[in-house]
Amino acid sequence: MALYAGIQMVSGDTMRVEFQTPGHTQVEGVVRSKAGCCFGVEFVAPLSEEQRKASRPKPRPAAGATTRSQAELIQLLQRKEQEIQRLRNEIVVLHALAKRGQI
Repeated sequence: MALYAGIQMVSGDTMRVEFQTPGHTQVEGVVRSKAGCCFGVEFVAPLSEEQRKASRPKPRPAAGATTRSQAELIQLLQRKEQEIQRLRNEIVVLHALAKRGQI
């Protein structure tokens, strides 16, 4: 199943998902793939009522998450800057063509 969430996770991380159904079904899953904030999740098994009450999702360690998150953000920023530069170059070419009446 694909899941979109605005959180930083990597392949192998576990998560709990609660479906907004009358029974508020919760299932545990493992992130198998990632594209931005869209995750491919393999669900392991529904959580029993006892498991749901006894445990809460554990926060990820701040130091590792921060380092990974910063590196991912830097890569994303670099890709976006390259994309912006490419678009600026296209705009310059289009303006030149428009001035010559070729568009």
